[in-house]
Amino acid sequence: MLISAVLTAVTLQATPAQVQRIRWVPNPRRTSGTWVADPSRHLADSTVTALNREISALESANGSEIAVVVVDSTSGLTPFDFALAIHRGWGVGKAGRDNGVVLLWVPTQRAIQISVGYGLEGAIPDRMAGRIRDQQIIAAFRRNAFDEGILAGVRALAAAARAETSARQGITPRMQTGDGGAARPGTARSGAVGSTSSGGGAIGIFFTIVFFAALGGGGYALLRGWRRTRRRRCPKCRTKMDRLNERADDAFLDKAERVEEKLRSVDYDVWKCGACSEAIKIAYSKKWSGVEECPQCKHRTMQVRQAVVRSATESAEGMARVIAKCENCGHKTEHSKVLPRIVSSSSSSSSSGWSSSDSSGGGGGGGSDFGGGSAGGGGAGGTY
Repeated sequence: MLISAVLTAVTLQATPAQVQRIRWVPNPRRTSGTWVADPSRHLADSTVTALNREISALESANGSEIAVVVVDSTSGLTPFDFALAIHRGWGVGKAGRDNGVVLLWVPTQRAIQISVGYGLEGAIPDRMAGRIRDQQIIAAFRRNAFDEGILAGVRALAAAARAETSARQGITPRMQTGDGGAARPGTARSGAVGSTSSGGGAIGIFFTIVFFAALGGGGYALLRGWRRTRRRRCPKCRTKMDRLNERADDAFLDKAERVEEKLRSVDYDVWKCGACSEAIKIAYSKKWSGVEECPQCKHRTMQVRQAVVRSATESAEGMARVIAKCENCGHKTEHSKVLPRIVSSSSSSSSSGWSSSDSSGGGGGGGSDFGGGSAGGGGAGGTY
Protein backbone atom coordinates (compact mmCIF):
# COMPACT_ATOMS: atom_id res chain seq x y z
CA MET A 1 0.00 0.00 0.00
CA LEU A 2 2.89 2.36 0.74
CA ILE A 3 4.38 1.71 -2.71
CA SER A 4 0.99 2.39 -4.30
CA ALA A 5 0.54 5.65 -2.43
CA VAL A 6 4.01 6.93 -3.36
CA LEU A 7 3.70 6.06 -7.04
CA THR A 8 0.18 7.42 -7.31
CA ALA A 9 1.29 10.74 -5.83
CA VAL A 10 4.28 10.95 -8.20
CA THR A 11 2.79 9.91 -11.54
CA LEU A 12 -0.99 9.77 -11.54
CA GLN A 13 -2.23 13.32 -11.01
CA ALA A 14 -4.02 15.35 -13.65
CA THR A 15 -1.92 18.10 -15.23
CA PRO A 16 -3.10 21.72 -15.54
CA ALA A 17 -3.55 21.13 -19.29
CA GLN A 18 -5.81 18.14 -18.64
CA VAL A 19 -7.82 20.10 -16.09
CA GLN A 20 -8.33 22.89 -18.63
CA ARG A 21 -9.63 20.43 -21.26
CA ILE A 22 -12.31 18.98 -18.95
CA ARG A 23 -13.15 22.13 -17.02
CA TRP A 24 -16.38 22.78 -18.93
CA VAL A 25 -17.86 19.39 -17.97
CA PRO A 26 -19.99 19.74 -14.79
CA ASN A 27 -18.64 17.58 -11.98
CA PRO A 28 -21.82 15.89 -10.67
CA ARG A 29 -20.45 15.29 -7.18
CA ARG A 30 -19.79 18.99 -6.79
CA THR A 31 -22.90 20.33 -8.51
CA SER A 32 -25.55 17.93 -7.19
CA GLY A 33 -23.89 15.21 -5.13
CA THR A 34 -24.73 12.63 -7.81
CA TRP A 35 -22.73 10.53 -10.29
CA VAL A 36 -23.92 11.43 -13.81
CA ALA A 37 -22.72 14.33 -15.99
CA ASP A 38 -25.00 14.75 -19.02
CA PRO A 39 -25.03 18.46 -19.90
CA SER A 40 -26.80 17.91 -23.24
CA ARG A 41 -29.44 15.67 -21.61
CA HIS A 42 -29.08 12.63 -23.86
CA LEU A 43 -30.34 10.37 -21.07
CA ALA A 44 -33.89 10.32 -19.74
CA ASP A 45 -34.43 11.64 -16.23
CA SER A 46 -35.60 8.20 -15.11
CA THR A 47 -32.38 6.67 -16.41
CA VAL A 48 -30.24 9.21 -14.56
CA THR A 49 -32.18 8.48 -11.38
CA ALA A 50 -31.64 4.74 -11.81
CA LEU A 51 -27.91 5.24 -12.50
CA ASN A 52 -27.45 7.38 -9.40
CA ARG A 53 -29.28 4.82 -7.29
CA GLU A 54 -27.13 1.95 -8.63
CA ILE A 55 -23.83 3.78 -8.14
CA SER A 56 -24.75 5.07 -4.68
CA ALA A 57 -25.53 1.50 -3.60
CA LEU A 58 -22.13 0.36 -4.88
CA GLU A 59 -20.31 3.19 -3.10
CA SER A 60 -22.10 2.37 0.14
CA ALA A 61 -21.24 -1.33 -0.24
CA ASN A 62 -17.48 -1.15 -0.73
CA GLY A 63 -16.46 2.44 -1.52
CA SER A 64 -16.10 1.97 -5.28
CA GLU A 65 -17.18 4.93 -7.43
CA ILE A 66 -18.47 5.16 -11.00
CA ALA A 67 -18.75 8.42 -12.94
CA VAL A 68 -21.02 8.42 -16.02
CA VAL A 69 -20.13 11.17 -18.49
CA VAL A 70 -22.12 11.93 -21.66
CA VAL A 71 -20.68 14.74 -23.79
CA ASP A 72 -20.83 15.80 -27.43
CA SER A 73 -17.25 17.10 -27.48
CA THR A 74 -13.98 15.80 -26.09
CA SER A 75 -12.17 19.13 -26.46
CA GLY A 76 -9.98 17.79 -29.24
CA LEU A 77 -8.81 14.79 -27.20
CA THR A 78 -9.40 11.16 -28.08
CA PRO A 79 -12.13 9.48 -26.01
CA PHE A 80 -9.37 7.48 -24.25
CA ASP A 81 -7.47 10.62 -23.22
CA PHE A 82 -10.64 12.50 -22.30
CA ALA A 83 -11.93 9.69 -20.06
CA LEU A 84 -8.52 9.39 -18.40
CA ALA A 85 -8.40 13.17 -17.84
CA ILE A 86 -11.86 13.02 -16.24
CA HIS A 87 -10.79 10.06 -14.10
CA ARG A 88 -7.68 11.80 -12.83
CA GLY A 89 -9.04 15.33 -12.81
CA TRP A 90 -12.13 14.52 -10.78
CA GLY A 91 -10.35 11.89 -8.69
CA VAL A 92 -12.87 9.09 -9.30
CA GLY A 93 -12.40 6.35 -6.70
CA LYS A 94 -11.03 6.51 -3.19
CA ALA A 95 -7.54 7.89 -2.53
CA GLY A 96 -4.99 5.12 -2.03
CA ARG A 97 -7.43 2.51 -3.36
CA ASP A 98 -8.06 3.90 -6.87
CA ASN A 99 -11.30 1.93 -7.01
CA GLY A 100 -13.11 4.11 -9.53
CA VAL A 101 -14.54 3.71 -13.03
CA VAL A 102 -15.41 6.33 -15.65
CA LEU A 103 -17.96 5.41 -18.31
CA LEU A 104 -17.76 7.94 -21.15
CA TRP A 105 -20.26 8.14 -24.02
CA VAL A 106 -19.64 10.57 -26.90
CA PRO A 107 -22.73 10.42 -29.14
CA THR A 108 -21.25 12.68 -31.84
CA GLN A 109 -18.30 10.30 -32.25
CA ARG A 110 -20.35 7.13 -31.66
CA ALA A 111 -17.74 6.29 -29.06
CA ILE A 112 -17.71 4.47 -25.72
CA GLN A 113 -14.73 4.54 -23.35
CA ILE A 114 -14.41 2.75 -20.01
CA SER A 115 -11.57 3.88 -17.73
CA VAL A 116 -10.78 1.56 -14.82
CA GLY A 117 -8.73 2.61 -11.79
CA TYR A 118 -5.73 0.55 -10.74
CA GLY A 119 -7.52 -0.79 -7.69
CA LEU A 120 -10.28 -2.38 -9.80
CA GLU A 121 -8.15 -3.79 -12.62
CA GLY A 122 -8.13 -7.16 -10.89
CA ALA A 123 -11.95 -7.24 -10.81
CA ILE A 124 -12.42 -5.50 -14.19
CA PRO A 125 -9.44 -6.37 -16.43
CA ASP A 126 -9.33 -5.00 -19.96
CA ARG A 127 -11.01 -8.04 -21.49
CA MET A 128 -13.93 -7.89 -19.08
CA ALA A 129 -14.31 -4.16 -19.72
CA GLY A 130 -14.32 -4.97 -23.45
CA ARG A 131 -17.02 -7.59 -22.99
CA ILE A 132 -19.19 -5.17 -21.00
CA ARG A 133 -18.68 -2.56 -23.71
CA ASP A 134 -19.66 -4.98 -26.50
CA GLN A 135 -22.30 -7.18 -24.88
CA GLN A 136 -24.07 -4.72 -22.61
CA ILE A 137 -23.59 -1.25 -24.06
CA ILE A 138 -22.92 -1.44 -27.80
CA ALA A 139 -25.34 -4.32 -28.32
CA ALA A 140 -28.13 -2.09 -26.97
CA PHE A 141 -26.88 0.98 -28.82
CA ARG A 142 -27.17 -0.83 -32.15
CA ARG A 143 -30.87 -1.23 -31.37
CA ASN A 144 -31.00 2.52 -30.63
CA ALA A 145 -31.64 1.62 -26.98
CA PHE A 146 -29.15 4.12 -25.59
CA ASP A 147 -30.57 4.53 -22.09
CA GLU A 148 -30.83 0.75 -21.77
CA GLY A 149 -27.22 0.30 -22.86
CA ILE A 150 -25.76 2.82 -20.41
CA LEU A 151 -27.79 1.42 -17.53
CA ALA A 152 -26.84 -2.18 -18.40
CA GLY A 153 -23.19 -1.19 -18.66
CA VAL A 154 -23.17 0.51 -15.26
CA ARG A 155 -24.93 -2.43 -13.65
CA ALA A 156 -22.38 -4.87 -15.12
CA LEU A 157 -19.46 -2.69 -13.99
CA ALA A 158 -20.97 -2.34 -10.52
CA ALA A 159 -21.49 -6.10 -10.23
CA ALA A 160 -17.84 -6.71 -11.13
CA ALA A 161 -16.63 -3.98 -8.75
CA ARG A 162 -18.55 -5.55 -5.86
CA ALA A 163 -16.34 -8.61 -6.24
CA GLU A 164 -13.31 -6.50 -5.38
CA THR A 165 -13.23 -6.77 -1.59
CA SER A 166 -9.57 -6.10 -0.86
CA ALA A 167 -7.49 -2.99 -1.31
CA ARG A 168 -4.95 -2.72 -4.11
CA GLN A 169 -1.65 -4.49 -3.46
CA GLY A 170 1.68 -4.28 -5.23
CA ILE A 171 2.77 -1.63 -7.68
CA THR A 172 0.47 -2.00 -10.67
CA PRO A 173 -2.51 -4.33 -10.72
CA ARG A 174 -1.94 -4.50 -14.48
CA MET A 175 1.04 -6.73 -13.75
CA GLN A 176 -0.80 -8.30 -10.87
CA THR A 177 -3.68 -9.25 -13.12
CA GLY A 178 -1.33 -10.87 -15.59
CA ASP A 179 0.44 -12.86 -12.90
CA GLY A 180 -2.79 -13.91 -11.24
CA GLY A 181 -4.30 -15.07 -14.52
CA ALA A 182 -1.29 -17.17 -15.41
CA ALA A 183 -0.53 -18.75 -12.06
CA ARG A 184 -1.86 -22.12 -10.93
CA PRO A 185 -3.81 -22.50 -7.68
CA GLY A 186 -1.55 -21.73 -4.77
CA THR A 187 0.81 -19.51 -6.74
CA ALA A 188 1.63 -16.26 -5.00
CA ARG A 189 0.84 -13.08 -6.88
CA SER A 190 3.87 -11.15 -7.99
CA GLY A 191 2.47 -8.01 -6.36
CA ALA A 192 4.62 -8.69 -3.29
CA VAL A 193 7.91 -6.88 -3.63
CA GLY A 194 9.86 -9.27 -1.46
CA SER A 195 9.96 -11.08 1.83
CA THR A 196 9.02 -9.06 4.89
CA SER A 197 9.60 -11.84 7.37
CA SER A 198 12.33 -9.87 9.11
CA GLY A 199 12.69 -6.30 10.20
CA GLY A 200 15.73 -5.88 7.94
CA GLY A 201 13.67 -6.88 4.90
CA ALA A 202 10.98 -4.35 5.75
CA ILE A 203 13.57 -1.61 6.21
CA GLY A 204 15.13 -2.51 2.87
CA ILE A 205 11.78 -2.27 1.14
CA PHE A 206 11.12 1.11 2.74
CA PHE A 207 14.40 2.59 1.50
CA THR A 208 13.81 1.05 -1.93
CA ILE A 209 10.46 2.88 -2.08
CA VAL A 210 12.07 6.16 -1.02
CA PHE A 211 14.82 5.75 -3.62
CA PHE A 212 12.45 5.09 -6.51
CA ALA A 213 10.05 7.82 -5.40
CA ALA A 214 12.94 10.30 -5.40
CA LEU A 215 13.60 9.43 -9.03
CA GLY A 216 10.01 10.32 -9.97
CA GLY A 217 8.62 8.92 -13.23
CA GLY A 218 11.99 7.39 -14.12
CA GLY A 219 11.99 5.56 -10.81
CA TYR A 220 8.51 4.26 -11.51
CA ALA A 221 9.71 2.78 -14.80
CA LEU A 222 12.74 1.23 -13.11
CA LEU A 223 10.59 -0.26 -10.39
CA ARG A 224 8.20 -1.75 -12.95
CA GLY A 225 11.13 -3.22 -14.88
CA TRP A 226 12.68 -4.72 -11.75
CA ARG A 227 9.38 -6.18 -10.66
CA ARG A 228 8.85 -7.83 -14.03
CA THR A 229 12.32 -9.33 -14.41
CA ARG A 230 13.08 -10.43 -10.84
CA ARG A 231 13.32 -14.21 -10.58
CA ARG A 232 10.21 -16.00 -9.40
CA ARG A 233 10.00 -19.18 -7.38
CA CYS A 234 8.30 -22.25 -8.78
CA PRO A 235 4.82 -22.70 -7.32
CA LYS A 236 5.42 -26.47 -7.10
CA CYS A 237 8.96 -27.00 -5.82
CA ARG A 238 9.95 -23.42 -4.83
CA THR A 239 13.08 -23.52 -6.98
CA LYS A 240 13.95 -20.25 -8.68
CA MET A 241 12.64 -20.15 -12.25
CA ASP A 242 14.23 -18.79 -15.42
CA ARG A 243 12.54 -16.43 -17.86
CA LEU A 244 12.63 -17.73 -21.42
CA ASN A 245 13.75 -15.50 -24.27
CA GLU A 246 11.31 -14.28 -26.92
CA ARG A 247 12.09 -17.13 -29.30
CA ALA A 248 11.88 -19.89 -26.71
CA ASP A 249 8.64 -18.68 -25.12
CA ASP A 250 6.76 -18.96 -28.45
CA ALA A 251 6.46 -22.71 -27.84
CA PHE A 252 4.18 -21.94 -24.87
CA LEU A 253 1.92 -19.47 -26.72
CA ASP A 254 -1.12 -20.30 -28.81
CA LYS A 255 -1.77 -18.76 -32.23
CA ALA A 256 -3.74 -15.78 -30.94
CA GLU A 257 -1.11 -14.97 -28.33
CA ARG A 258 1.63 -15.06 -30.96
CA VAL A 259 -0.40 -12.64 -33.08
CA GLU A 260 -0.79 -10.32 -30.08
CA GLU A 261 2.98 -10.31 -29.62
CA LYS A 262 3.52 -9.66 -33.34
CA LEU A 263 1.18 -6.67 -33.18
CA ARG A 264 2.86 -5.52 -29.95
CA SER A 265 -0.49 -5.24 -28.15
CA VAL A 266 0.41 -7.80 -25.48
CA ASP A 267 3.84 -9.07 -24.39
CA TYR A 268 4.02 -12.50 -22.80
CA ASP A 269 6.70 -13.67 -20.37
CA VAL A 270 7.15 -17.38 -19.78
CA TRP A 271 8.99 -18.56 -16.68
CA LYS A 272 10.14 -22.18 -16.52
CA CYS A 273 11.42 -24.23 -13.63
CA GLY A 274 14.58 -26.21 -14.41
CA ALA A 275 13.91 -28.66 -11.58
CA CYS A 276 10.32 -29.80 -12.27
CA SER A 277 9.56 -28.21 -15.70
CA GLU A 278 6.61 -26.20 -14.30
CA ALA A 279 5.89 -23.13 -16.48
CA ILE A 280 4.07 -19.87 -15.79
CA LYS A 281 2.80 -17.54 -18.52
CA ILE A 282 2.25 -13.85 -17.69
CA ALA A 283 0.60 -11.30 -20.00
CA TYR A 284 1.52 -7.60 -20.03
CA SER A 285 -0.88 -5.40 -22.01
CA LYS A 286 0.50 -2.45 -23.94
CA LYS A 287 -2.26 0.09 -23.61
CA TRP A 288 -1.08 2.55 -26.22
CA SER A 289 -0.41 0.02 -28.98
CA GLY A 290 -3.38 1.21 -31.02
CA VAL A 291 -4.66 -2.38 -31.29
CA GLU A 292 -8.11 -3.13 -29.88
CA GLU A 293 -9.75 -6.23 -28.48
CA CYS A 294 -11.69 -8.23 -31.07
CA PRO A 295 -15.35 -8.64 -30.05
CA GLN A 296 -15.40 -12.12 -31.59
CA CYS A 297 -12.23 -13.89 -30.41
CA LYS A 298 -11.62 -11.59 -27.39
CA HIS A 299 -7.92 -11.11 -28.14
CA ARG A 300 -6.17 -7.76 -28.65
CA THR A 301 -5.64 -8.41 -32.34
CA MET A 302 -8.01 -5.97 -34.05
CA GLN A 303 -6.35 -3.22 -36.03
CA VAL A 304 -8.41 -0.11 -36.68
CA ARG A 305 -7.83 2.21 -39.61
CA GLN A 306 -9.63 5.46 -40.28
CA ALA A 307 -9.96 7.27 -43.60
CA VAL A 308 -11.26 10.84 -43.60
CA VAL A 309 -14.10 11.24 -46.11
CA ARG A 310 -14.86 14.86 -45.29
CA SER A 311 -12.71 17.03 -43.06
CA ALA A 312 -14.28 18.86 -40.14
CA THR A 313 -14.22 22.66 -40.01
CA GLU A 314 -15.15 25.24 -37.40
CA SER A 315 -18.62 25.51 -38.95
CA ALA A 316 -19.38 21.89 -39.95
CA GLU A 317 -18.78 18.35 -38.77
CA GLY A 318 -16.67 15.96 -40.82
CA MET A 319 -17.02 12.31 -41.71
CA ALA A 320 -14.61 9.36 -41.62
CA ARG A 321 -14.80 5.69 -42.54
CA VAL A 322 -13.53 3.35 -39.82
CA ILE A 323 -12.41 -0.15 -40.81
CA ALA A 324 -11.49 -2.66 -38.13
CA LYS A 325 -10.08 -6.11 -38.90
CA CYS A 326 -8.91 -8.82 -36.54
CA GLU A 327 -5.56 -10.30 -37.52
CA ASN A 328 -6.35 -13.45 -35.54
CA CYS A 329 -9.85 -14.59 -36.53
CA GLY A 330 -10.50 -12.33 -39.52
CA HIS A 331 -13.54 -10.59 -38.01
CA LYS A 332 -14.14 -7.29 -39.83
CA THR A 333 -16.38 -4.29 -39.26
CA GLU A 334 -16.90 -1.01 -41.07
CA HIS A 335 -18.82 2.08 -40.02
CA SER A 336 -18.98 5.81 -40.52
CA LYS A 337 -17.77 8.16 -37.82
CA VAL A 338 -18.75 11.78 -37.27
CA LEU A 339 -15.78 14.09 -36.78
CA PRO A 340 -16.67 16.93 -34.37
CA ARG A 341 -16.33 20.51 -35.43
CA ILE A 342 -12.96 22.08 -34.78
CA VAL A 343 -12.88 24.24 -31.66
CA SER A 344 -10.73 27.30 -32.25
CA SER A 345 -8.01 28.06 -29.72
CA SER A 346 -9.47 31.52 -29.15
CA SER A 347 -12.84 30.17 -28.02
CA SER A 348 -11.28 27.65 -25.66
CA SER A 349 -8.92 30.18 -24.14
CA SER A 350 -11.77 32.61 -23.55
CA SER A 351 -13.39 30.19 -21.14
CA SER A 352 -12.72 30.54 -17.45
CA GLY A 353 -9.02 30.05 -16.84
CA TRP A 354 -7.24 27.54 -14.71
CA SER A 355 -5.34 28.66 -11.64
CA SER A 356 -2.97 26.89 -9.32
CA SER A 357 -5.63 26.82 -6.63
CA ASP A 358 -7.75 24.58 -8.87
CA SER A 359 -5.21 21.79 -8.70
CA SER A 360 -6.04 20.89 -5.13
CA GLY A 361 -8.42 18.07 -4.44
CA GLY A 362 -8.96 14.51 -5.59
CA GLY A 363 -6.42 13.31 -8.13
CA GLY A 364 -5.21 16.83 -8.83
CA GLY A 365 -8.51 17.83 -10.38
CA GLY A 366 -9.80 20.97 -8.75
CA GLY A 367 -11.32 20.10 -5.40
CA SER A 368 -13.55 17.32 -6.67
CA ASP A 369 -16.01 15.69 -4.31
CA PHE A 370 -15.08 12.27 -5.61
CA GLY A 371 -12.77 10.29 -3.34
CA GLY A 372 -9.38 11.27 -4.80
CA GLY A 373 -8.63 8.15 -6.86
CA SER A 374 -6.78 7.88 -10.15
CA ALA A 375 -6.09 5.58 -13.10
CA GLY A 376 -3.34 4.63 -15.50
CA GLY A 377 -5.21 3.73 -18.68
CA GLY A 378 -6.90 0.41 -17.90
CA GLY A 379 -10.28 -0.37 -19.43
CA ALA A 380 -11.62 -0.54 -22.98
CA GLY A 381 -12.98 1.72 -25.68
CA GLY A 382 -14.48 1.55 -29.13
CA THR A 383 -17.09 2.82 -31.54
CA TYR A 384 -20.46 1.49 -32.58
